[in-house]
Amino acid sequence: MGKRLVVLFIALLICCSAYAQKKMGKAYSALKIYNYFEARKIFKEELRKSKVTFTVDTTLKTKPYKNPQYLASAAFGLGTIYARTDNPFTNLDSAYLYARLADSLFTLSNTEQIAKLSKAQLPPDSVAIDSLFARIYTRGYTEAQQLNTVGAYDSYINRFPQSSYVGVARQKIEDIDWDEAQKDDTYQTYKSFLNKYPYSVRATKAKAAYELTLFKTLTKGNTVSVYRNFVDNFPNSPYALQAQDSVYSLSTKSGVVTDYYKFIRQNPNNRNVDNAWDRLYIVYNADGLETTLKRFKDEYPDYPGTARLGLDLKLAGAVLLPFEKGGKWGYIDTTGATVIQPQYDWAEVFSDGLAAVGMNGKTAYINKTAQVIVKADFDEGYAYTGNYTVVMQGGKYGIIDRIGKVIVPFEYDDIAVFSDGFAVITKGDLQGYVNTQGEVVIKPVYEEASDFVNGIAVVKKDGKYGYINQSGSYIIEPKYEWAENFKDGIARAKMNGLSGLINKQELPWPILNTALSALLLMGWQLLPLMVAWAT
Repeated sequence: MGKRLVVLFIALLICCSAYAQKKMGKAYSALKIYNYFEARKIFKEELRKSKVTFTVDTTLKTKPYKNPQYLASAAFGLGTIYARTDNPFTNLDSAYLYARLADSLFTLSNTEQIAKLSKAQLPPDSVAIDSLFARIYTRGYTEAQQLNTVGAYDSYINRFPQSSYVGVARQKIEDIDWDEAQKDDTYQTYKSFLNKYPYSVRATKAKAAYELTLFKTLTKGNTVSVYRNFVDNFPNSPYALQAQDSVYSLSTKSGVVTDYYKFIRQNPNNRNVDNAWDRLYIVYNADGLETTLKRFKDEYPDYPGTARLGLDLKLAGAVLLPFEKGGKWGYIDTTGATVIQPQYDWAEVFSDGLAAVGMNGKTAYINKTAQVIVKADFDEGYAYTGNYTVVMQGGKYGIIDRIGKVIVPFEYDDIAVFSDGFAVITKGDLQGYVNTQGEVVIKPVYEEASDFVNGIAVVKKDGKYGYINQSGSYIIEPKYEWAENFKDGIARAKMNGLSGLINKQELPWPILNTALSALLLMGWQLLPLMVAWAT
């Protein structure tokens, strides 16, 4: 009796297996001719009859399945239908679900069961399952790529965590975040990017962008206070030193002694303190006089350069003369002792405490201790007259002060020294005037222009000479063939071939004859005689 039951059970298994095989063959035949409705119906019915249950992540419930290879085939068929795009059932999430189910059921199948499936020419095998996964992953990535958003790539990664495209999708998300950070271009977005991608190949670039935008944003006001706050709050920033420099330049832009000293007192840890002391010292002692140096010593007892001050005091009254030795120039005092060793290409005499010297083909200015007061930035340079000198750079002339600050920009073909607060400028064939602030107060419109003397200058316009004041207004219209500056209220002039004297109101002193003109041209020393004669 027992043997008969065993035989009956085996026969029943064979019948069930044959039936399942037949059903799968019918389903795949329907699938082959794109009868998706029929194929899907059979595949789902087979899984339902076998009561295949699984969780959302396709983990099979623990249960022995009689013919897991055919159930794997059914799940694979459903996965194939859902993965295709030519039917109304297409759905990637369902395709992925049944592909994983097919993989799990196939794994439960033994060698004999897999052989039966292969003999019946029914899918799947491991290669077919891998191919189905690849199709699902590729289609899902293509759809995410078409949307090309962080949300689309994030969804793809969450839906298909085992996909070979996960790394690419993560890179795409980073690319989008980086593009957005650059587009927004704020330190907040760069900081967010760094927090999200600390090990990105872009981390170095993002850190640099963060530091730069942080600096620009927090110092947007371009004031001393915003730069000082930046230094205090971000001392390790790569822009902290630049912020220190901005505190210095803004605090001392006036170039006056009091501002340099105020900067020193308020910013003791700023890297420009030594430079501020240096500029304060140079500006204060610009005239190089001993009395000025002594006054400086009394007013600034905290000046750290006591040795420098002592040497300058010693040399203040000394007369230094240039000398040449071995092709280089230096300076000796009146006893013949060398004070500045030969080291310059050429050297001029000292004028108002400074001397022009040649250094590497350029002109610089030094004081009597050989300190370079004005760097060698100029092609030519003239002696200082008071606080200013004319220099040339790039073929154009300008004016600098005693510490090298450009007063008149390098854009003129010639410039005269300041006289009465104005300097004659030449641009092309025309002349005009600038003041000591470098402002063009009278545009270059004259064929000739003289220095101002007591507020009046001679100018030539349309071939005739006249006189202007410092506002550019004519006090005497151009009418003379020739004219000179006024001296003691009288000026020499020529009209209609005759020379004579005029005053500022053009009252004669009439034009005199040519014979007397010859005497006039001999010099102003004849003026008293002419006055006596005229009266």
